[in-house]
Amino acid sequence: MHCLAAPPFVDLSEYRVRGVFDTMHHWWLGDRRGRVSLDDIAWAFGIESSKTAAVEGSKVFDLYAAGKLDAIREYNLNDVRVTRKVTSEWSRALEDRPR
Repeated sequence: MHCLAAPPFVDLSEYRVRGVFDTMHHWWLGDRRGRVSLDDIAWAFGIESSKTAAVEGSKVFDLYAAGKLDAIREYNLNDVRVTRKVTSEWSRALEDRPR
């Protein structure tokens, strides 16, 4: 039903905004699409996903239409929590690597 590909209105790839770390770009692991999901990286570090059976990215529009804003809010907060945990683990792994 909502499987239409929509190109972005603006290509932000050329911009390097100080203080912004694009996880999909920097954590690319050879995926032919040139990106990797937060869920993939969290799994690699043994961190629980922010996705649940009830809420994940592809369901947000339907949840919004149903007025379930609290579920969307919690999903987004969990995404931020997972991103922080992944960033912490990633930083620790980089510090521990042999030089």
